[in-house]
Amino acid sequence: MLVNRLVNGGFETGSLSPFNGINAVVVSSNSHSGYFSVRLAGGTANAFMQQFVPVAPGESFELIVSLAKLGAAVSPPVTLTVGYYNAVFAFLGYGLITSIPAGRIPDNNEADWTVIYQTTSTAPAGTTQALVLINKLPLSGSADMFVDDAALLDAAGLRGPTGPTGPSGATGAIGSTGATGATGDPGPIGATGATGATGPTGAQAAR
Repeated sequence: MLVNRLVNGGFETGSLSPFNGINAVVVSSNSHSGYFSVRLAGGTANAFMQQFVPVAPGESFELIVSLAKLGAAVSPPVTLTVGYYNAVFAFLGYGLITSIPAGRIPDNNEADWTVIYQTTSTAPAGTTQALVLINKLPLSGSADMFVDDAALLDAAGLRGPTGPTGPSGATGAIGSTGATGATGDPGPIGATGATGATGPTGAQAAR
């Protein structure tokens, strides 16, 4: 069973928690599924939302996020990151950094969304948690954008069990006969054979 490590990733509680963010507000005007999404302020404002989730060493994940912009203005640049941390919040490294350039996100007024799928690297030794960050970067004149259906899924759970071994294929055609090999060295001289039987005595000559 796939479990979303992000709590309230569809924002159907009508609130942002347990995400926290800046210039991020839950709205019911636009959504990819359900009734709610998060609206991040466009323009020169920095706007982001983030959440810590429990993670164990050796795990890897698929991050899924649905994005759309509001109106005809250009969409802002966006970065999606997953950072690994230990129990005292010491940073251990990034599992994912993905950048979406300006102008790549569709207009939700036309009911369009883009769904991002990205796979993280494996969590290193000592990891106890990961920080998932959705960050809308400043760009003058850029549109507000919407975020919905955010999920961090265990990558191992996305792969099904190994299927049964398939039937053996047909035997291939017999190959051509190879070239004759080199003549081997002479073998050792065999043992002396047994002495033959004594022949009959010849006839006496006439006197």
